[in-house]
Amino acid sequence: MLKKKTILYLAIGWSLLIIFLSLVSLSSIKDPIKVPYKDKAVHFVFYFVFVLLWKLWNFKTSALKYSWIILLIAILLGISIEYCQSLFTSDRKFEILDIVANTFGALIGYIVTEKIIKSLKSHL
Repeated sequence: MLKKKTILYLAIGWSLLIIFLSLVSLSSIKDPIKVPYKDKAVHFVFYFVFVLLWKLWNFKTSALKYSWIILLIAILLGISIEYCQSLFTSDRKFEILDIVANTFGALIGYIVTEKIIKSLKSHL
């Protein structure tokens, strides 16, 4: 298992990466792979990993209250970023389906991480 400090750095780095990639204009980058709704899968993964890292960072004391706070932060971050995209970028806009993908990723991340934490706690 990774050290708590390492997981914290990964969680912070991942959070900053989500914010940066969500608010930077990517119109000049050509997409070599054309897959329908690929961006929704990316949103899902971003928030799945977000919840996973933040919950694993504090898994030994991962009380239900803390878990719900992480989930709520993930959902609010996704909504806030979608809103900010229309303010700070010229080629990106607010999309409800992105929020759905973000929220679904966070919820599945929550469920999977709960199972991982239960397994880790049973081995301690």
